[in-house]
Amino acid sequence: MMWKNNQLFTEVPLPKASDCPLIVVHPAAGGNYLASWNIMIEHGQPFVLICDDVNPHFPDMWPYHSDDIGGEYFARIADPVGIGAAYRNPDLSFQNLLVHRAMDGKEGYLSIPEIDILYLDWLTPFTEDDNRKSFMDCIALMASRVKDGGIIILDKKHQNACPQWFDFPEDDDFDVADGISLIHLGKGEWPILSLEISYTKEIAAEVFSVSNSNQLGNADDFLATLMVERRMDVASLEMMRRRIPQRWNDHPDRDYWIERYLDHLDIPSIPELDYPYPLSGPWDADRYRDWVQSLIDEPHHLRPVERNSKEYMFDGIKTTIIHGDIVDHVDWLFLKDASLILRNKQLRACLARCLALKVKAVKLQPKWGFQPITSLKWSGEDVTQNLTQKLLNLTLSPVVATIVHGDASLAQLKSELQAFDGPLEELIIFHLDEDDYHDDEYQ
Repeated sequence: MMWKNNQLFTEVPLPKASDCPLIVVHPAAGGNYLASWNIMIEHGQPFVLICDDVNPHFPDMWPYHSDDIGGEYFARIADPVGIGAAYRNPDLSFQNLLVHRAMDGKEGYLSIPEIDILYLDWLTPFTEDDNRKSFMDCIALMASRVKDGGIIILDKKHQNACPQWFDFPEDDDFDVADGISLIHLGKGEWPILSLEISYTKEIAAEVFSVSNSNQLGNADDFLATLMVERRMDVASLEMMRRRIPQRWNDHPDRDYWIERYLDHLDIPSIPELDYPYPLSGPWDADRYRDWVQSLIDEPHHLRPVERNSKEYMFDGIKTTIIHGDIVDHVDWLFLKDASLILRNKQLRACLARCLALKVKAVKLQPKWGFQPITSLKWSGEDVTQNLTQKLLNLTLSPVVATIVHGDASLAQLKSELQAFDGPLEELIIFHLDEDDYHDDEYQ
């Protein structure tokens, strides 16, 4: 509900989602991101909640968040591009995404092209180290990314400690920058519906509507950095409709959780897992297929990663040479069920973007134990002889992805593949140097 001039309104006029989820930003959220999350759950519209903080409170790190019966509430999914962790609740009937990025709140805010709802409860990132600055001293920057018709919610939790943060004109409509003005709608109040917030039983905030005539960036460009599906083309999405994303691989699954619980019952000295009972996955299967189909039906929302590739056939083995960074294509490699065979540095970079590839990734350079290729030399004059064949002998899939090696020539590649005897269907090699794998040399 909302109060204004002693008048009571039944709801706060938050924007509705159209062909894109609402982009909600909560800078320097700390543990209070549950407040903005609760508000969006009550609103019931598709949304993406971005919480940037130097020390983010990830929901899957102790103390863990759980539902009212002790089960996992947020299921972690594929990470956003660059930095952060992303989560969903599969039980909600509308699209939802929670993103935590370990970065300064102001820096993160300025990286987002347009915002539907800006939730504020800690203005320090915008006050340039002067906590005495008032709301009006920093509102021009805070409102600069909020789209026309968007909403700013100013949580009142710090009103007693920082009263200057709530010093704004009593006029209903006031200008804050060129092309930007605010309308004070009143005081909004929300109950805690979803997850308990330990220090409050309800949320109270000042609410402003934003009028912004300035041109902002494209939301689809930003959303593509958060959701792997939005970086795919239609053909890849057709495949994804049959592959429901799983929970983050490094978290305990239900079988492991139950096994530990039963062990504890049999032998009490074995401690229970303090992690809540895991969700089966981050998506309801039918809702996921419906959402992917909506992307297929409206491909203008997609930002597929382009591939500069050439294809060859060497002794029945399809060979794809791609000019680009392998890290930018890990989502595609996951769809191809590829086995990664890389040196540790490149492998870590790929798994940081798509951990699901870990299942069929080859430990080429383990820290301890057996070295599958002794005295490995990736390139140069003393390169390991027949390196391509030795790499392929380690594959865990009929499709292998690696990077340029040997002398980077098509002639050498053809020679080694013709001599290779193994269950290989496709070899994918990425390179960054334009001179690698030249057609002229092969002709």
